[in-house]
Amino acid sequence: MFSVAAIVAIITGSQVLAECDIKSGTGLALIGHAYLSLPVQDAHQCYEKCKSDEPKCRSLNYYGDSKFCELNNVTRTSHPGDLKENPVSVYFESRYRVTTGSQRSVAASSCQDILQRGDSTGNGFYWLDSNSTEDPYVTFCNMTSGGDTSASFDLIFKDRNTSNYVELETSFPNLSSFTVCLWFKSMERQLLFLSYATEPFTDAIMMFLSSTGLFRFLVMNEQTHGHTGTFEDKTWHHLCGTWANHDGVVRLFIDGDCKLTSDRTIHGVIPGTGKLILGQDQDIMGGAFVYQQSFVGEMSHLYIWNTDLGTSVISTLSMHCKEHPYPGYIMKWSDFTEAGIHGNITKRNNSRCLTAQDMLP
Repeated sequence: MFSVAAIVAIITGSQVLAECDIKSGTGLALIGHAYLSLPVQDAHQCYEKCKSDEPKCRSLNYYGDSKFCELNNVTRTSHPGDLKENPVSVYFESRYRVTTGSQRSVAASSCQDILQRGDSTGNGFYWLDSNSTEDPYVTFCNMTSGGDTSASFDLIFKDRNTSNYVELETSFPNLSSFTVCLWFKSMERQLLFLSYATEPFTDAIMMFLSSTGLFRFLVMNEQTHGHTGTFEDKTWHHLCGTWANHDGVVRLFIDGDCKLTSDRTIHGVIPGTGKLILGQDQDIMGGAFVYQQSFVGEMSHLYIWNTDLGTSVISTLSMHCKEHPYPGYIMKWSDFTEAGIHGNITKRNNSRCLTAQDMLP
């Protein structure tokens, strides 16, 4: 019977040890997860069998006394309780193995799947293949929250129609300053992004882009406008608006760049109890929508803060499309529930919103 020292010698002689990560170990075997068992000449051949069957093969057990190889479909990270002592076995994982979700060819079924396989590299963008009707796609996985994707979704406004809107009754502090940010993608030129109405202000906050590229940004019924161009390129864009009572200045940012600054100051307080509508302009609170102004396209990750975040923060926010982009928000994307969705709007789980630099191989 082989000793642990003999097994180490076998591994070292076959040069597999150099390709094993620190999760590998002699005198150990992962029990109950072998999808293929076969005789081999040595440990190196066992390793090559596993390597050639990636990504299905996540780890292996090699038994030195019988020269037997087991290929496992999980690792010790996801099933630590199944790692058992065995004096004649070696368990190892290749440090070079392709990790689940890192490439299109090894797309995971979910963010939780990546965690369970022990392939998470932390919060970031991963390839998923969550259904049979869509090609693999890239999405942001919040691994800190255990791969929870409840805040990761897109709203797809399928046509221009006054019956298509998303409604939220608000209840946050009165606003003496704010930042509102969202991501959008469209093939249309004229777009109404959002309107926030309160009792004294029908347009407490309103963002509208005309077909000529004229952007109208209203705060407490006062309008700041200017030409920003149109964005019908089917590409995700980042939109932010800010205002603060202390200086009265209104600013509009698109893709991190300041496109509009008010030429007059606006002072006052915006009530925190009102109605927020995505995709329509409220000419009266909660209604009187105009067909030509309705939003068509996709929208994601809308957040509101009760402070002016400033240019540098907004520039950073525009670099990555993800949930919970900056702390301190008073309204988050997941506040928009199924109950508030009206008309021909689809909620797509696992957001497809990403920038060019978020794309993976």
